[in-house]
Amino acid sequence: MTCIHPDELNDLSCYIAGEINRNRCHAVVLNMRKLLDYDVAEETRKWMELPWYSKVGSANNPQVMGNTYKVAALMMWTEKVGQNRPWDHKSLIRKMYRGRAWHKQGAYMYFHDIWSNIHYGYVGMAAGLSEQLLLDGAGLEQIGSDTLRKMQNWKKNPGPHRSDDITGFRAWDDAPDRISIQIGVDLYTCCPDGVSASQVMKSVMSVSPEAWGEGIRFHDCNNSNHTR
Repeated sequence: MTCIHPDELNDLSCYIAGEINRNRCHAVVLNMRKLLDYDVAEETRKWMELPWYSKVGSANNPQVMGNTYKVAALMMWTEKVGQNRPWDHKSLIRKMYRGRAWHKQGAYMYFHDIWSNIHYGYVGMAAGLSEQLLLDGAGLEQIGSDTLRKMQNWKKNPGPHRSDDITGFRAWDDAPDRISIQIGVDLYTCCPDGVSASQVMKSVMSVSPEAWGEGIRFHDCNNSNHTR
């Protein structure tokens, strides 16, 4: 039987490319970049040249200021990308597709987490966060989310679990999340001035179905969760 259901990832690629291109210049991103661009080594050199009385106390110590700026930037980031925050697109995408969290492309259905993760990787890099911090930060958040879900339904939900072949906090994140964050990071690396929908689509489709793991499923024309 020939499938009559339309492919949907091109529209989703257009949507998230638009979000990326708008938010990479957001005031929060620009402020974070300014905070994270603070050069502790250079400012320490200048500070060491000051007279002793100008260095009394720690308020103007570059080490303290650098840490303070980093914490402030991370707080700004968390407020934007945390669960149900403005840059968590999952609920908006579900509304766009009448409550569906899985979207068709060819023989497969792709889970909606992919798109916010691509945005997270790209815009996080634009804000001055490192690839390592973005991947490990997502893993740390996953520990909290999985723990909360476990407490809500102890018998059904597995709780935090890690990948044995991955090091750092990122090991606690799901493989599809790591892959999609990496897509965003790589897109920023090659295209820091913005991305097109076709570039996003090409990056998503370049990942093999086997690599996506639980991030994709076979499309079933008779499954209402795949077609409504």
